[in-house]
Amino acid sequence: MTVDAVKNIEDLAQFVCDSPVSYLAARTVARRLQAAGFTELNETEPWQNEVAVGRHFVMRDGAIIAWAGGRRAQKGERLPGAGCAYGFAVA
Repeated sequence: MTVDAVKNIEDLAQFVCDSPVSYLAARTVARRLQAAGFTELNETEPWQNEVAVGRHFVMRDGAIIAWAGGRRAQKGERLPGAGCAYGFAVA
């Protein structure tokens, strides 16, 4: 087994230990996203169009959604979402 594989296994084991329930898993993911340069947005506040570009995330209870955009979304574009039957549409 390679050193990288061992590190990945250890990282996964730490994630599982830190995240025994979905709420804590979302918190753990949020911390990791912030460490990777993502910015948390408040879903109850209006967002400027510029949030389509950059690295952001929103968290509520045990759920989290993150995106890294390279350009502004156009009206009518759809964004896939894991665990979401319909995804999101840009209005």
